[in-house]
Amino acid sequence: MCRSGRVALLVLLTETIYALYEPFQLPLIRRSFTRIQCTEPIGKITQDDVEIAVKKAENLWEQAMKAREEADCLSEQAAREAEAASLVSEQASAQIDAASKFSLSILGNARNAMDASLDAGQKLAAAVEATERADMVEAAAELALRDSELAIEQYLVDFPDALEENEVNEE
Repeated sequence: MCRSGRVALLVLLTETIYALYEPFQLPLIRRSFTRIQCTEPIGKITQDDVEIAVKKAENLWEQAMKAREEADCLSEQAAREAEAASLVSEQASAQIDAASKFSLSILGNARNAMDASLDAGQKLAAAVEATERADMVEAAAELALRDSELAIEQYLVDFPDALEENEVNEE
């Protein structure tokens, strides 16, 4: 199974788990699949826990954006190299068609065309790998975002007065 398939499977599995447990409205801290670490010894999600979860999500989204930019850059480079390889191939082909007899220069030009095509293929493979990496980081960022949202919800369950205190401070 390719990496993008594994990423899709991971996201699907996570969403299925969340969907199965959501109707029961179990306290988030009791869920066995939570990735939120509590700093409170009694097992409640504190404001610090929420801040850590939000920062983790922000960092992962930043990494995802950088990975996506890198993948896009590699993809553009691969496209440019493929176009250049195509031109070199066409020139070598035209030279072979126009030649009445075989020469070493024709062989050298054909070799250059083949090398350019291989280089373009390697760059394309690197772009595909970078895209798969970006997809994986993006899936992890999506999970971290969901975790941070759940941490906020649980924080408001564990400390219902926090919302009222926050509203009073804003006024």
